[in-house]
Amino acid sequence: MADFGDRWRVFFIAVILSVWLVIIDGLNFCFNFDEDQDSEDWAKILVLISGFIFAVPVLIGAFLLLIWVKPKVGALMVIISCIIAGGMRLLATLIGFKDFWQETYLDSTTSGTTDVAIAALQVYLIFDSFYLYRQVGKVTADNNYQPVDLTDRDDEV
Repeated sequence: MADFGDRWRVFFIAVILSVWLVIIDGLNFCFNFDEDQDSEDWAKILVLISGFIFAVPVLIGAFLLLIWVKPKVGALMVIISCIIAGGMRLLATLIGFKDFWQETYLDSTTSGTTDVAIAALQVYLIFDSFYLYRQVGKVTADNNYQPVDLTDRDDEV
């Protein structure tokens, strides 16, 4: 079994990031869809969907990793959800919202910092979940079992 600290770290970051994305992407655009007139509608829909697509499977996968029940399935859920939802969110924010191309450098930096932080945490979750995925095979291979050698018997005369 993988170390509890490794499993807890993935769970903690997954919960924080899932709640963060559900609030700022999913619920925010559910309730305030028409207020943002500057952004493209397809980008708002893509971000809205990516918030929910990320949160549910990542929370379930992180919980499976934490309690170490079906850890390979849990790790794959986290990895695939991060790749799909992260790609959708990155596409929408770069092309649809144009957050990185504001009028001044300061506006570009402040509006794009959140997107960079979210992308970095998603990449971190991908690599840490892949590490736990690899630990599942090592747990069964490194159980320190040594079979008794039956060919060297002292009781034979």
